[in-house]
Parts: sequence; C-alpha cells; structure tokens
Amino acid sequence: MTTHAELLLQEYAQLHQLETQGFDNDKVACIQFEQDVEVHCQLNEQEDLISFYTYVSPMEKDVSKEALLLMLQANHFCSLTRGYTLSVSPSSNQVMLHNVMPVPGLITETFSWFIEQLASTTREWRNFLQTPAEETSPAAREEMFNLLRSV
Repeated sequence: MTTHAELLLQEYAQLHQLETQGFDNDKVACIQFEQDVEVHCQLNEQEDLISFYTYVSPMEKDVSKEALLLMLQANHFCSLTRGYTLSVSPSSNQVMLHNVMPVPGLITETFSWFIEQLASTTREWRNFLQTPAEETSPAAREEMFNLLRSV
C-alpha cells in the first residue's frame, strides 16, 4: 500500500522531473536535487515522522576552530541553517544537515519547500566549508561572525 509520504515523494519527483526509486525496505528514499545535492527522506512509521537530511562534506581533521564555532552558533540560533541542524554522521564521518517533521498534515507545498530549502542550505554550507580560510577575506569571515553574534 502506498503511504501519504510516498505519494508526496512521487508527486515531487514527477513535478520536477527528478529520479527517485521511492522508499526502500529501510524506509529511506533519495532524490537527486540538481547535480550536486542528494536529499534523503527517511520514514519512521511508528512515530509518523519523516526526516530530511543531506551530507554536506566530509569532516576533515583540520577543520578550523572558526568553522566549528560558526557551525555551533548556527545550530544554536538556527541562523544560516534555515532551521536545519548541523551534525556529524557517526557512520560516515560527514557533516550533515537534517530536520524531522510529522507526516500527518504534510502537504505538497510543505514537502517541496523542505526539500528545496535543504538543498539550498546544503550548497551554501558546502561552499563555506570547502573554501580554504586563506581564500576567504578576513572581512567576510568577520562579517559572518558578527551576523551570528547579533542574532
């Protein structure tokens, strides 16, 4: 039997002409969003929840203190993450963005918005984390930290 979340996933994929295999036996589905971001959706049917997550980048051993501080502050204030949470996946040692929401009442527009916001936020964090500190102007980094402190 097709669930409400599966219908939303299929509808989104058809509307945007994207490929998806639907939910597998582990209740995980992936959508290749544009060329560079794969959005994962995972169902928890016992609690009627759906998780959205992406992998941002591998967790490098030499991540700067400034980048880690920015990630912590972004999580605390939900600024620069659009409400998603930054964390490190224990199984893959990658920085990920994720959020959970209830399935009941989930409509096409909300489902689409979550996927698109997650893909966009992932791209922004990927760019930030993959840009070497020496290529980022001190003024730009200072502006980012000041923005977080002002929230």
